[in-house]
Amino acid sequence: MSPRLQETLLSAAQAVFPQALELSRRIHAHPELRFEEFKASGWLADALEQAGFEVQRGVGSLSTAFIARLNRGPGPNIALLAEYDALEGLGHACGHNLIGSTSVGAGLALAKANLDDLSGTISVIGCPAEEGGGGKAILLEAGAFVGVDAAFIIHPYNQNLLHTAYLARVAYDITYMGVPAHAADSPHEGINALDAANLFFAGLNALRQHVTPDVRMHGIITHGGDAPNIIPKETRVRVFVRAAQAKYLQKLILRVRAVIEGAAMMTGCKVELQDYSPAYLDMRSNPVLMEVFRQTSEQLGRTFAPSKTEGGASTDVGNVSHALPTLHPTYAIGEVKPHTEAFARAAISPEGEQCLRDGIAALALSVATLLEQPQLVQAAWEAHRAQDEV
Repeated sequence: MSPRLQETLLSAAQAVFPQALELSRRIHAHPELRFEEFKASGWLADALEQAGFEVQRGVGSLSTAFIARLNRGPGPNIALLAEYDALEGLGHACGHNLIGSTSVGAGLALAKANLDDLSGTISVIGCPAEEGGGGKAILLEAGAFVGVDAAFIIHPYNQNLLHTAYLARVAYDITYMGVPAHAADSPHEGINALDAANLFFAGLNALRQHVTPDVRMHGIITHGGDAPNIIPKETRVRVFVRAAQAKYLQKLILRVRAVIEGAAMMTGCKVELQDYSPAYLDMRSNPVLMEVFRQTSEQLGRTFAPSKTEGGASTDVGNVSHALPTLHPTYAIGEVKPHTEAFARAAISPEGEQCLRDGIAALALSVATLLEQPQLVQAAWEAHRAQDEV
């Protein structure tokens, strides 16, 4: 990238930072759960529309999803992914206020820079419900990513990482249905749905010995009955099952379902099984995009720790990474772990603000690099197809 273009972009990133910071703080102060992010999505879409983006709202039947496009002629279509949903009881303890504002801020910077000598499309895709709802999986199915050549998103974390091995995940809501009875007077006339739920967890725990070490299986009883003196007529369980590879997870699901059904058979209960959300796929980090982002980040003074090759969390960005070249790096905002009150505080701390400032510049520089050198996009697709063959 020419020094003149780089200077123009960095100046534009600096100019839009106050607006992005205000958006981040406002979203943090008004946390909204999955599929209910009406304020956040509206604020972000409005900012892009006012900057000259063509904005389509309510994409893929999701009221809080949007696509904003800035078309500068023929060339690659590079997407910046915005997340903005919060967590139950913890607010923005995963820093999605930063994620959404960083991607939108980069889009604003690219629009402000007025890059007449670069051709292509800059897209900002507003993706609701990363926390459990699988918004990106739904948007993929609806065709929202058709024509996109590469996608970037930066997540706040406690380290600077180019790659994190996110796990594939399925999530189920299980309902066991029994027969109520007086728990003291006539328990023999009842069929205990809570027994079925307890046996399910016992079976799940027994299964742990016979799965690969990367597997994570965890759940909660969301309804355990109505009163101690009534044999529970209905119980409900929510369970997440994760594995490093989606292919192995598909085999594991069959065993988990056998445990679910076995608990019903042992107690005489009926059982219903529903998907809590679309399945999340494992993460594929595109090596070409990794190198582009590494170079732009190092220009800003960000260096990266060794990639995290063993995952623990899951993200629907993994689904996007199976469909097209994608990068999901992290920027440190302090020695804090996600999904904690400390992380929520860090998301509006000086370290969080620096993450936002650096992220806007790094994404703007990375997108401009791909528009300036479309051969890199072709190389990214070749690397993506090679990952499919592994």
